[in-house]
Amino acid sequence: MKKTLSKIVTDGNICRISLIGGGVAIIDKCMEDHVKSSVWHSVESIFGRSAARFVTSVNGSLSADFLQNVICEAHGLRKIYALDGDLMNCRVENLTPRKPRENANVAALAVPKSGIDGIEWVAKTGKWGVYFAVGPKLNLMASYDAIGDAMLHLADLQAFHRRKS
Repeated sequence: MKKTLSKIVTDGNICRISLIGGGVAIIDKCMEDHVKSSVWHSVESIFGRSAARFVTSVNGSLSADFLQNVICEAHGLRKIYALDGDLMNCRVENLTPRKPRENANVAALAVPKSGIDGIEWVAKTGKWGVYFAVGPKLNLMASYDAIGDAMLHLADLQAFHRRKS
């Protein structure tokens, strides 16, 4: 099955990516090579906002990521947030490695929710916490910058507990 790549239109130093499902994402021209070989879709993020995401099959297994993560990874940044709250604006100047504490020009960002039992946002550390019941007590087992890493740790804990039971 042939994939149809997303259309990218360059306007000066900005590129606009037409998304399947509607919408347009904005990136810096210097990032065009990092995204042009993917099919980008408009999806709802865990924050309830529109975001750009690709899904591809590599050796029979699915791989997916959000546009802002691809951009930040290329720049060596870790966990990021959109300063203006718009996850479709993936220009580097709009992405920050820290969640802004207070900004009168930006609507308050909701506390991130994982939607997964055992993974919660730890505001004190600014990381995803993996919680697991040991006896009657729920314990914070580890904290991760990326939710994917937290999910892997939780899956390992659950598998170990199943083997032990």
